[in-house]
Formats: sequence, C-alpha cells, structure tokens
Amino acid sequence: MASSLNEVRRQLASFLAGGEFTPLWRAVMDATEQIDEDPQASDADRDWFDELYELVYMGADDPVLAKDRKDGVIGAAELRQQIREFHLDRPDARPA
Repeated sequence: MASSLNEVRRQLASFLAGGEFTPLWRAVMDATEQIDEDPQASDADRDWFDELYELVYMGADDPVLAKDRKDGVIGAAELRQQIREFHLDRPDARPA
C-alpha cells in the first residue's frame, strides 16, 4: 500500500465513523500530487484514490443548499453512503 495514502486512510476511517468532512477533504487534496510521486503506489492504489477523489472533490458539510446540489455537490451523509456503496471504504477488499 502506498505510504502517500496513509493520512487519507486515517481521515477516511474517521469520517466514516462520523467524523468531520473537512479533514478528509484536506487529506485527499494533499495526496493528489504525493501519490504520483510515490514509488510504493500500485495501480490499484491509484485507481482507488482516483475514485475516492471524484467523490470527495464534490463533497461538502451537511446541509447542502439546493442550488449547490444542482451543481453536483453532495453532503457528508450522502458521501458516506456512496463511499460504502462503491466499496471505497475498504480498498483492500474491493471487487476486481
């Protein structure tokens, strides 16, 4: 597993346990450049991160205003649901 994703994994676990959204968002944004330079990052790590990034990038704290929802912004509760639905909560156990 890529060491550049350690903080992302920590913040993801915290977020999924009911923690705040902003630390996860910050960790994901900080990792965008780090993962490209991480020699330990596998293709599976990068694929997992890319999928997580796509969701988190459009995430926000609840509640999300209707006008923002129209632009594709999703609130923290919905983000948690989607992370689990797409099996991004357990990168090692994702279906192939």
